[in-house]
Amino acid sequence: MTMTTTRMASADDIADVKNVIAESIRALCKDHYTSGQLKSLLAQYPRREVYEKWLCERILVVAEQEDKIVGFAQYYPPDNSIEAVHVLPSHAKHGVGKMLLALIEEIASNQGAQQLALGSSLNAVGFYEKCGYVRKAGGTFKCNDGVELGIVNYEKKLGN
Repeated sequence: MTMTTTRMASADDIADVKNVIAESIRALCKDHYTSGQLKSLLAQYPRREVYEKWLCERILVVAEQEDKIVGFAQYYPPDNSIEAVHVLPSHAKHGVGKMLLALIEEIASNQGAQQLALGSSLNAVGFYEKCGYVRKAGGTFKCNDGVELGIVNYEKKLGN
């Protein structure tokens, strides 16, 4: 079995990160949202310059196997919120997402966060619950074009 490693993302990773996000959304969300909702969601993802800015403002991490990025996660410290966890469909259900989440939780805990919050796409509900996140409420995510997608809000207390 190929070893998976995690590390902080860099500007060199942006194209691969965007690919992971797009493939993940197209394949893993398709049974939970309409094609129109997925199109709006995919259109959300910003240009390279925004990711470059986020590298300074957020914590972006990647998972790699044999020098290929197979997963990505994003954490926003001011809100103690996990903004994204995406894994290539071919690597889903192999522990990659769990590794990324564990790294974000460790970083957040080391920075003094006592709990984390996130809004989960409907396809990832079981994943977050298995990782110890507690359901708070249903909700919606509003895309830039006004299209709304159902989500589930979660929190997890960290063991500082």
